[in-house]
Amino acid sequence: MNRLFMAIVGVQLMIAGVGCRAQQLQRDQDQFRHALLDLYTEQVIDNLIRAHNAMPIVQLDYTDITGTVTHELNGSVDGSRANSSGAISRLVGLGLGGNKSVQLTVTANPVTDDPALYDAYENFVRKPGRLMSACACPPDGTAHVVRRCGDQYYWVPTEHKNEFYELAVRTTVKRGEPIVAPEDFETTIVGVIGKAEERGRAGDKIQYDMYIHFRDELPNDSGSMKLAIRGQVASLKLVRNPSVKSADEAGRTSTLVLRYTKGAQQINLTPEELAEVLEGKDVSIKLDNSRPLVRHPAPVTPAIRREGRLFRLDQLR
Repeated sequence: MNRLFMAIVGVQLMIAGVGCRAQQLQRDQDQFRHALLDLYTEQVIDNLIRAHNAMPIVQLDYTDITGTVTHELNGSVDGSRANSSGAISRLVGLGLGGNKSVQLTVTANPVTDDPALYDAYENFVRKPGRLMSACACPPDGTAHVVRRCGDQYYWVPTEHKNEFYELAVRTTVKRGEPIVAPEDFETTIVGVIGKAEERGRAGDKIQYDMYIHFRDELPNDSGSMKLAIRGQVASLKLVRNPSVKSADEAGRTSTLVLRYTKGAQQINLTPEELAEVLEGKDVSIKLDNSRPLVRHPAPVTPAIRREGRLFRLDQLR
């Protein structure tokens, strides 16, 4: 009878241990997955902050991820029987003990052979309004991701959460996919040429034309440009340069005309104040009738040229 009782208790202890272990294993694997997602998210935002501050960046691939959960469970059942003065007594003792160890092993390898991956970070940072920074924390509901680095806060505005997601997947699981043709030209304002020309007044509102000199040549077309001014994203109107052929006639120029009305748009600055703010600003320009060309990876062209030279040499022999 004692042996049967002890066997039943032992089996019950084993069943209970297996059930708890399966549930615990599921919870631990869930934590492993969340830890990996946090690693990649922190890597993306950290690389963006470093790129914004002109610091070196590196992308790590997390591979060979192993999660080990070890459970040790032990139990004991002791029984005794005593016969004293004609009275029979049975004593049963139960013991249960155990321990658990959880270990997550991750191998990280730096990515050094994929320039397009690092281009994705640089393109994101260059686009105005994608990564914002300030000494104060952004207002509630305005930041998709926010981090504090020293005395500065860095965040991706909620209106650009889709671009942040696209960057995250392009630098991890979507590498090597065809590059989608961009809609905007990315460039930098060198400065303002000459003085602003007043076009007209309506009460306290004054319309000006300002000739903006850009770092790169652009199609001579009308459109708009976006840039960050004093922590806010502003969209300003551009019109084509009247002294250059239009984009329809293959005209290109590094100078377009900014047309804005003081007191009526997102910014209320004088032309002199605006000129000072614009100098050196990275801008995103969307033109009405022109789109940028897709930039293909640089290493491909030299390889094709080498193959072409070898092919021509074979023909000459």
